[in-house]
This record gives sequence, structure tokens and C-alpha cells, in this order.
Amino acid sequence: MAGSLCGFDLRVRDGLRCLPNRMGNLGRGSTPPADSATKTASSEEGAMNLPARRGMSPQARGRELARQGKQLWKDLGSVKLAATELMNQHRDLPSIQAYRYAAGLSQDQAAARYNEVAEHQTSLGGTTINAWETWARGRGAGSPPPFSSLLILAATYGRGPLGVTDEDISPGDLVSEAYERLAPEDQLSLKWSAANRQAPRRADPMIVQFPGTSPSRPTAGGNIVGRDFTLSVPTVDNGNPAIHAFSLPNPHPGQLLDPMPLR
Repeated sequence: MAGSLCGFDLRVRDGLRCLPNRMGNLGRGSTPPADSATKTASSEEGAMNLPARRGMSPQARGRELARQGKQLWKDLGSVKLAATELMNQHRDLPSIQAYRYAAGLSQDQAAARYNEVAEHQTSLGGTTINAWETWARGRGAGSPPPFSSLLILAATYGRGPLGVTDEDISPGDLVSEAYERLAPEDQLSLKWSAANRQAPRRADPMIVQFPGTSPSRPTAGGNIVGRDFTLSVPTVDNGNPAIHAFSLPNPHPGQLLDPMPLR
């Protein structure tokens, strides 16, 4: 039995339907070319694998990304380098989430360590970490982290998977791709923070300078601020003779120290 469909010849024999062929049917007993068979098998294999990729749950993908992030940290020895490499491999992964994976933490674990870094003056939960990461993905949901939280979060992830390191992570690195969606105040705070981190130290903390004198480095003899001590002095009847005092550095040993004379 033969028929025509939109300019294609369609032939059916013994209940078996052949593929439509513009230039004619394959004919009984003929076989498709080898390259055609290869392409068909490849397409079927891809179609079979595609639902498996799309069917991966967010929880399963999160576990896999966490495994990769922890392995990268072991290989590279740095949370920042591991997070950067993880984002290179997964372009849709926001940086704030990549840093958490590189630190080897779940959302609840990240929240617990956040509270620990904040000396338990906060009671952050895993849902807040999730809201920040959802916002960073840019899907119109979640909430942005404030600058103060980014400061604590950078210190949180800087401790690494073992919680014992002190890696220097910039708060701006956590929102690098979402910086422009932050509140203007938080953008300015991040900009100033980055400038202060990059600026060289302008003064040596060991150099002492008093008004009207030239800078002088403390001598090896111990000309530095000492600890508090108690000194007994004469006082009125029933008064407390003990006063608390401490030593001050003197840029001119042997002379009375008078850095701020009264006017």
C-alpha cells in the first residue's frame, strides 16, 4: 500500500511502516547507509541521557557540587581558588554559593559557623543562607545579604572545611556577579572596603610620635606601653591609696613626658 504525504512517498508493507523518503523509498531488502545508522543511534543515546540530566534533583546536584568543591579545596589548598575553579566549571553557579561549597559546608552548617564567627550574637538559620543564594542566582526571589553579613560570611568561609584556617576572603568576592543588584549603601561599603584592603599601611605601629616631636621607634630597652599596675599613693583618711597606672613610651628618655600640655 502506498500513499503521499506533503510531497513524501510513504509505503507500508505487511504492517511495517518505512521512513518517508523525499527521493523514493529505501526499497524492500535494502539497508540504510552506515553513517545514517550511526547518527540515528547517537541521537537516540542523547535523547535517553537528556531526561537523566534534567531529572537530577536540586538536592542531588547540591551534593555533587559540594563533593567537587571539597575535592578542589584539597587539591588547591585554598577556598578562594577552589570556588573560582568551581565557577569556571559551572557557569550558572553564583559565587556566594560556590564559596560555601569550597568551604565544605551545607546551608545549615554555614549558618551555624556564621553564628560562631559572630560570637553567637546572631541566630542565623540555613533558610537565610538559602535566601541569599537564591537572590544571587537572579531569579527574582530571595533577598540580598547586607554588607555587615557579607563581612561575617567572608570570615566564615575563610575558615575552610576544617574550620581552623584563616584565609583572607574579600566580602565583594561573594557577590561579584550580583554587585550591581545590591543596595547603593552596600555597594559603597564594598567599594570602600576593597580600597582599604588594597591600600598600603601608612604608618608603622611600632613608631611612636608625640605632638611637637619627630617620629621615634621604641628602643630595645623596652620603651613601649606597659601593662596596668597598681601604685599606692598618700590619700585622705579612709581613702583608697591604690591607683591604677601604666607606663607610656618616652621618645626622650630622661626627660619628663608632656605630650599634651595644658593651655
